[in-house]
Amino acid sequence: MLAGGLLGPRYGFFSMFIVVALTAIGFPLLHGQGGLGVLLGYTGGYVWMWPIAALMIGLTTQRIRSNNTLSYILIFLSMEVFGSLILYITGVPWLMHVVGLSFEKAMIGGFYPFLLGDAMKAVAATLIIIPIRRIFPIERLTGESISQGTAPRTPNYS
Repeated sequence: MLAGGLLGPRYGFFSMFIVVALTAIGFPLLHGQGGLGVLLGYTGGYVWMWPIAALMIGLTTQRIRSNNTLSYILIFLSMEVFGSLILYITGVPWLMHVVGLSFEKAMIGGFYPFLLGDAMKAVAATLIIIPIRRIFPIERLTGESISQGTAPRTPNYS
């Protein structure tokens, strides 16, 4: 959630992609473990979606520029939809496949217990992102202009 919200869509995607790729080649980044076995294990379906979730969060939150109550609500909804719920689209079916569960049991074991925690993470991410973006806008963190996708231009005062 924080990668997409703070770094924007491109850098958020690549930061999460790097974590997934490093895990795949053996770096112990997830639960102190690494390798393809981690990504093909029962939690792999959730992990694969991290780069896409960061991309989607970045695309939606970069368009929210104000600091009013509506901004907090919209960023929270972006975090919930793209930071949590989208992960379940691949995570729950993969859990069903790897463990051999029915859809109902996969939902009970891999979805319902995490909804409250995901909502709390979305609240925390929202409360972190807005104040940090006031001080460090995405353009300042990444060196890119959001509207043009290029480095910000210096003003021409002549």
